Amino acid sequence: SCATAYRSPRATFEGFTWRPVAVEVRLQPEAFEILLKEADLCGVSTVGTVRVLPKEVSLDMEILCEGKRVENVIECSRRDLDGTGDIDFRVNLSGTGPIRTGSTEDLLRSLQGDFELSCLNGVFLEYPTLTAILSFVNTTEILRGRIPDYKTEGFPYNSFLVRGVLKEGSLKLEEGVLDGTILDIYAVGEYDIAQDMLDVRMLVSAFQTVEFVVSKIPLISYLLGGRGITAVPVRVRGPLNNPRATPLSPTALGENLVEIAGRKLRLPYKAFRFVVPKDEK
Repeated sequence: SCATAYRSPRATFEGFTWRPVAVEVRLQPEAFEILLKEADLCGVSTVGTVRVLPKEVSLDMEILCEGKRVENVIECSRRDLDGTGDIDFRVNLSGTGPIRTGSTEDLLRSLQGDFELSCLNGVFLEYPTLTAILSFVNTTEILRGRIPDYKTEGFPYNSFLVRGVLKEGSLKLEEGVLDGTILDIYAVGEYDIAQDMLDVRMLVSAFQTVEFVVSKIPLISYLLGGRGITAVPVRVRGPLNNPRATPLSPTALGENLVEIAGRKLRLPYKAFRFVVPKDEK
């Protein structure tokens, strides 16, 4: 076997540019390996190993972003999104798939790993999923007209956290928490990468003055006659860039989602006051 090292100030693939790039190629009798030792994409480190055999290809990657600005990453990656804030995330990936000309579906289906992303103190200015959620909850009787115009004012947030696993080509969202200045959103679900299909269950809570006090002192929820926290169950499904939000029965929320919201607000299940359209109750 033999090995050759390469270094370049930049490398471009599928419209994306990595700066700089350091690669080592190892040739073996029945395979060759590509070791990405340094590859920076929009401030995001993408390092790992790609191993190519006669009939299959495998990869083992780590994607890491620390202490960057959301707007800088978005501008560089040319995503159809807009926002501000501080961002950190980590993704570990591994998988193996057969070599088929012009197809990466088998490899995508084989990918597995875990991911975690957090953002702090920013504003979502353009995000299709959030647009669908806010448009939906703004039509409910209790929340109608209380949510500012997202398209002109944006959605300020204190923190945004998502964590989960990648399995069989789908991102399994185990916990999603958006702590906004207007409302909070809690989520679990999945995103099928190959099919571009999002399917997420969410619980949206909008704070009023009294409800804010309740969230800080759980015992008061009982002293106030069970007023609790106004929460809207929502299901979001569809392509990532054009999902649709629909009503969700509280009984379909699932224990995990209610536990996530309850843990964040330090409240029991019965402290939530669910709001859904009459035909969905």
